[in-house]
Amino acid sequence: MISTLYSLYTRLRTVLLDKMDPALLLFMVVMFNYRFSFKLIAIVGIYLYRPNFKIKLNGIVWFYLSMIFLGIINILFVHRNYSYNHVMTVLAGSLIWLTCLLSFHQISLAVAINSPAKLFNTLKLFAILNFCISVYDIIHVMFITGTINPYTQISPPPYGISSGDLVGGIFGKVHLVNTVISCFLLVFFIYQGSFLYALICLIPFLLTGSNLATIILIGMLAYILVFKKNMLIKYYAGYCIIITVLFYIKITPSNKAYMTSILTKVQKQFSKPIGVPVKPVSTNPEKPAKKLTKEELISRYIQYKKKLLIDSVLEDELTSRKLVFNSLYAKQERQLKEEKARLDFTWYKKDSLQLAKTKSEFFDYGKLKTFDFENEPGKITSFKQTKDYLLQSWQNALFGAGIGSFSSRLAFITSGIADDSRILKAIPRYQTNEFKENHKAIFKYLMFLDDETHSITNLPFSWYNGLFGEYGLIGFFIFVFAYMAYFFKRMSLLSFGQLLLVSMIAFFLFDYWYERLSVIMLFELLLLFDIKIKSSNQTLNE
Repeated sequence: MISTLYSLYTRLRTVLLDKMDPALLLFMVVMFNYRFSFKLIAIVGIYLYRPNFKIKLNGIVWFYLSMIFLGIINILFVHRNYSYNHVMTVLAGSLIWLTCLLSFHQISLAVAINSPAKLFNTLKLFAILNFCISVYDIIHVMFITGTINPYTQISPPPYGISSGDLVGGIFGKVHLVNTVISCFLLVFFIYQGSFLYALICLIPFLLTGSNLATIILIGMLAYILVFKKNMLIKYYAGYCIIITVLFYIKITPSNKAYMTSILTKVQKQFSKPIGVPVKPVSTNPEKPAKKLTKEELISRYIQYKKKLLIDSVLEDELTSRKLVFNSLYAKQERQLKEEKARLDFTWYKKDSLQLAKTKSEFFDYGKLKTFDFENEPGKITSFKQTKDYLLQSWQNALFGAGIGSFSSRLAFITSGIADDSRILKAIPRYQTNEFKENHKAIFKYLMFLDDETHSITNLPFSWYNGLFGEYGLIGFFIFVFAYMAYFFKRMSLLSFGQLLLVSMIAFFLFDYWYERLSVIMLFELLLLFDIKIKSSNQTLNE
């Protein structure tokens, strides 16, 4: 017995120490958690384990240093707001950028000192851990809702169609982090020819229920199908598309309908005519023949079949058929009544919550700045607000509003409207009028409305809003010519990294990812890993 346990211990030790990097794995698990206190523990811990501060200067390092420097320049010489609360906000923002820099340095070290095989095995175990916790999350929702498929249950959020919001996986409460990281790892494992681990990443991705992310993923998989020559990864990409479609049809049909409506809205936004004269309407148009709808055709066909049936069957047979029909009709009526009772209760709860919001000081007793999200998504409105702010003055255009002053996760936290870790909530309250009247107004009105409106398409969260709104055109050029240029210059060394780079440009629309200190970390790790494989001519089996 003792010898068997010792043998298992030896094998486990060999796997952890010789076939993967346990320090990197533990750093990722703790660092990618949504709590900021965990991130600080991860940074301190990894530097105690690998005390290396010889940071090699490159485009990414210059970008992180420049954002800190630009924030300091803004407070000292541009807007000159030296209030205690503002200074503390800028220091907190600078700390976040410094954490990004220190994390990137440790990720670079891990990629440099480990073989591709060890990095590959580390990512495998990370994917398994996230899969297990994501499955636990959805099973927990099943127990609470008392149903096998909570996505189709008619109930107020966070359940029903919003159940995916509770599948945070290894990352905690932020399900969108699970969505994007699972998407990245899925593409990575497909390119490595590992369908099992691609499936392990696809399931958490689908469970989170992000429709826009699914559109991005389908686009990447379609690219693999069309342009890649390797038949194996083509098959894997095709299987993933089939699984995704089946999941939407069988598991989340409501999301399928919602995605269709979102695509329709987006199409309307991009198909609006600009400067095109309207074609005059004829005063005496020819009346077109009435085209029957599908429902009308079915109805006429049923009436025709009924007439044939009545004319051809005996009276007693017709009577028996009527009895059967009446029995089925009564059963259906009972089911409809039960469903209506559930719906009435659900909407009663929603109406009660809405009434409570109109009496809340937080929502200004219902007297909020309103927006028309039906005709224009809140995301588009937020971009227009950012553009208008930049056009107000040359200082705004060049430097932006400064750290935490217009659009960022930090701005939402310091204004007191968004909940977060206790460390960040300890920062003194601070908000500018520009933030209050623009992106905060959108967010506040969204929170006032039903949860169905709380989608990515309406939320003002976006790295582009934060970049232009708080760092201006100078910050944008630093981002493009320092950070993005580092990877674009090495495009020939990227395989799966090319897809991740393009998709990251789209995912920047979703949130303030640099302040999340998770998605960007994995993005950098995967791209540096991709560059290492190609430049060193090593394989994952070495």
